[in-house]
Amino acid sequence: MRGEDHGSTTLFQLACKRQAGGDLDGAGEALEALIEVDPKNVQAWSNRGILLLLTGQSDRAATYLRQAAVLAPNEAPVLLNLGVALKSQGDLRAAANAFEQAITIESGLATAHLNLCSTLQALGQLQAAIEAGRRVTALAPDLALAHNSLGTALQRAGHYNEARERFEHAAELEPRWHLPWFNLGELALQLDDADDAIRKFRQCISLNPQYAEAHFDLSLALLQTGAFAEGWQEYEWRWGGPAPVPAVEVDAPLWNGEPLEGATILLTTEQGAGDNIQFIRFARALQRRGATVWLRAPAALAPVLATCDGVAMVIVQGDPLPGSINYQLPLMSIPRVLGESWKADLEAHAYLAPKAKAAPVLSDLRRPGRRSVGIVWSGNPEFVHNAERSCTAADFASLCDIPGLHIVSLQHGEKARDLARFADMGIIDVSGHMDDFAQTAAMIRHLDLVVSVDTSVPHLAAALGTPVWLLLHKRPDWRWMRGQDGTMWYPSMRLFRQTVAGDWSDVFMRIRSCLTRWAAAGDATPAAGRRNQ
Repeated sequence: MRGEDHGSTTLFQLACKRQAGGDLDGAGEALEALIEVDPKNVQAWSNRGILLLLTGQSDRAATYLRQAAVLAPNEAPVLLNLGVALKSQGDLRAAANAFEQAITIESGLATAHLNLCSTLQALGQLQAAIEAGRRVTALAPDLALAHNSLGTALQRAGHYNEARERFEHAAELEPRWHLPWFNLGELALQLDDADDAIRKFRQCISLNPQYAEAHFDLSLALLQTGAFAEGWQEYEWRWGGPAPVPAVEVDAPLWNGEPLEGATILLTTEQGAGDNIQFIRFARALQRRGATVWLRAPAALAPVLATCDGVAMVIVQGDPLPGSINYQLPLMSIPRVLGESWKADLEAHAYLAPKAKAAPVLSDLRRPGRRSVGIVWSGNPEFVHNAERSCTAADFASLCDIPGLHIVSLQHGEKARDLARFADMGIIDVSGHMDDFAQTAAMIRHLDLVVSVDTSVPHLAAALGTPVWLLLHKRPDWRWMRGQDGTMWYPSMRLFRQTVAGDWSDVFMRIRSCLTRWAAAGDATPAAGRRNQ
């Protein structure tokens, strides 16, 4: 036994020496040998797990740390590290349990409370996260990381003033740390103060010039305030760096303003369908410069985008290119490269004209004295802010008693089923006739007006020249800017903004009043909003 003890000690010392010298692989080999010699050595299992964590192998780390916890169930540091490994591999519930066990054993273990706070936030358990955050700030009042983590929990729970105080205190404790300033910028954006957000993001970037998230969110604040030149430059950080990346693996450079006469340029779609519908208009600017413009697009969008003036050919994603190209560029990078001339293509009343036929269900809607209104109450459920931007079918059902209106549901996806509750309200459901955007466009052309939350349908309708009333939540997307009831992007669009975050009641009161007046007057075209450019 003494020989085995001596061998264990030697192997442990060797592992420590190699780790201190930066030889993590060698340290791991020594610990593996130690485990083989002494399989009940808690320190060997624990240290091997920690080494694996340091090298990003969280799955393997959890295996070793679980064994360490079996051998030493009352060792709080072992449970803490096990929680870190489980959190890294995405097993958040198990990670929270490990942190809670560590705290039960050693209530003053601040790092366990800190990790529990962030894990509970990821699980959406905000009140419990706040409680964990308060405990760690009490245990470690000078730990900036703790105040910052508590601040994020408070912000998500809607306690904005205290969240700001925590972020500011974190910044005071660690003046060279960029993250509290980023969070202060995010909070300012959430509170619809883009000017303050710009200041906070600039401070964050001054401390960490390569922090892509701050650059990108700075771009959103700049674009929202109309600072387009700098905004488009900063918007390139959406790729994680200061320049765009090719969306298609082809042997062609990104276009950066070079002469285009006689050149072929491949534009590539990105982000959401609405973004691509909005930005395809700039293909005309490239054609005017002498380019042949090809577009790569998803199959559902291709037939619609192909009808934009300036687009010579659309290649569906996954299909090979029919020939060589000289340049390529993501669609939403075009305004940056165009410089001051990007606004020249904003005035077009309609720039898409797909040819699909509408289903017969809408063929008899255009009757004297009656107006047809398309509605959409929810966007893509996978979009992180969809719940915030969406209203309900019930909100629109409340408009069904307005005389002189046909109401047509353009809602698609799972949310279209919400209409079943209002089967007796006379709403015409065409969700079964909209397999792609061309068919949706055909439906829209039979309507006098589209009233919708901020999703792809209002972009499509406005690009067709159909009047659109767009419902915006209190913190709308950057493109709708601030304060206006019209938009530079679409002459036929009118904006109806929330006055209280999350409350659509005032919006629908205004919508109802405007619809009632419009239907009674029998005007052919609903009023668009007033635009500032």
